[in-house]
Amino acid sequence: MDGPWQIGYKTPQEYARAFTEFGKVMKWTDPDIKLIASAMCFWGHVPLPPKFLDQKSEVVERAQLILEQGGNLVDYMAVHQYFIHTRMIR
Repeated sequence: MDGPWQIGYKTPQEYARAFTEFGKVMKWTDPDIKLIASAMCFWGHVPLPPKFLDQKSEVVERAQLILEQGGNLVDYMAVHQYFIHTRMIR
């Protein structure tokens, strides 16, 4: 949900709030459930077109807000990267 090309994209603030609210309900329903927060998929060496360049600054903010707001709900943090041919995102 951290890529502007994704359906359901959320800003760091929106995602941290959504993760926290949904996570509360999920843990109330099943206390043994394991939750994975989607921390980031952007990395500095990924060539992005100009309209996406400002998204790189959200990487640290996204992970920080998730941990500040819902850290007691996070069991795992997903740190991943998509490999996309640059012609696909122009």
